[in-house]
Amino acid sequence: MELAPVQTSGKEILRTGGEFHFPRIIDEAFFEHAFILAAQILDNPSALAGIIDTHGKCFKVQEGIPAVNDVFAFAVDEMQVVSNLAKDKRFNYNSLVTGAPNFVFYAGFPMLHQNGGAHCTFCIWATQPVKLSDAQTKALQSLAGIVGEHYEQAKKTAWQHQKIEELKVANAELDSFAGIAAHDLKSPLNAIISLTHLLKNNYGNALDEEGNEYISFLGMAASNLTELISGIQKYSRSTQVLSEQKDMINFTDLVEEVTMLLEIPANVSIQYEKNERKISSSHIALKQILLNLVDNAIRYNDKEQIKIEITLEEEKSSYTISVKDNGPGITGYSKDKVFDLFKTLQKKIKEKKDITIGLAIVKKLVEKLKGAIHIQSDEATGTTFIITIPK
Repeated sequence: MELAPVQTSGKEILRTGGEFHFPRIIDEAFFEHAFILAAQILDNPSALAGIIDTHGKCFKVQEGIPAVNDVFAFAVDEMQVVSNLAKDKRFNYNSLVTGAPNFVFYAGFPMLHQNGGAHCTFCIWATQPVKLSDAQTKALQSLAGIVGEHYEQAKKTAWQHQKIEELKVANAELDSFAGIAAHDLKSPLNAIISLTHLLKNNYGNALDEEGNEYISFLGMAASNLTELISGIQKYSRSTQVLSEQKDMINFTDLVEEVTMLLEIPANVSIQYEKNERKISSSHIALKQILLNLVDNAIRYNDKEQIKIEITLEEEKSSYTISVKDNGPGITGYSKDKVFDLFKTLQKKIKEKKDITIGLAIVKKLVEKLKGAIHIQSDEATGTTFIITIPK
C-alpha cells in the first residue's frame, strides 16, 4: 500500500487507503478499553481512537473510521493537535473531513520506545470541536505511554512464543534423530556383544589368559555403550509424557509401587510411613523420581545392610520428599555437579563404573514439576536427597 505524504510546515501528514493492518500480537480487549478511556478523557461522545504506525498504516481503530477512505496522522515524534480540521486548508481534500464521518478534531500522541523514539501514534478523532485542557493533555499522554508499553510487551511476548515454537520443532527433530541414531547404534553393538560371547565359548580354550581378558573387555565396553545409549534415550524422553494435569496420589501406595518394580534385595530395608496421606502432583513423574533415587541408593551403597528412609512433609504451598540412605556419601563431586549429565558420564566412563544417569533424569523431572532438589551428604551419615515441589 503506497503512502502519500503531504509536507506541511516541516511535518508530514500521512495518508493511506485500503484495509487496516491488525497484527495478532494486539490484545483487542485492552485496546478497546484504552479507546473508551480516551473518549472519556475528552468528555466527547463523538471521539474515536486508533493506533497508526510510522508509515501511516492502522494497527487498530474503532468502528466508525471507514477502512476504505484515507487515514491521516501527523508524524509520531511529538504530540500534534488540530482543534478544527475544517478550518485548516491542509485538509480541504481529505475524504474523512470533507465527507463522512466529517471529522473536525484530531490529536496524535507518540507511543515511545523504552530506548527513545516513537513506533506508533495514539490518535483521536472527533466529529465535534474539542479544546484540550492541560489536564486532558497530560492524561492522554499518559494513556499513550501505557498503550505503548503494552504494545512493546506484546511484541516481546510474540517473539518469545515464536522462539518457543521453533524450539519445539527443533526438539522434535532432535528426538526423532536420537531415536533413529540409537536404534542404528544398538544393532551393531548387540552384534558385537553376541560375537564376544561366541568367541569366548568357542575359542576361549585356544586363547591365553590375556586374550580372554581382551574379549571380556570388548564385551564389557559394548555393553556399557548400549546402556549409555539407553540412558540418553530415557533422559531425552523423561519429560515428554508429562502434562499440566495433576493426580491425587496416595504416597504410601506410590512408594510400595516403586519397591515392587525394583525387586528390592534381601539386605535392603526401606522405611516409610504407612498411612492415607495424599499428594497432588504428576504420578508418572514422582514414580520415576523415586525409582531413580532408590535405585541409586541401592546401587552405590557399600554397607552390608542397606537402609533407606523415605519421608513426606506437607507445607502450606509445597510438599517436601526426602530419600535418605546410609551409603558412603557423595565424594569426588561438588554437589551441584552430581546432576550434570555429561559430568556424570565422563566420571563413570573414566572410572569404569556402571553407566547410569538416573540423577540427571531426577533433576530434569523435578524442574518440570517447577520444584527444586538439593543434597545433604557426608561419609558418616550417608546421603539425603530433598525434593520440594509446589502444590
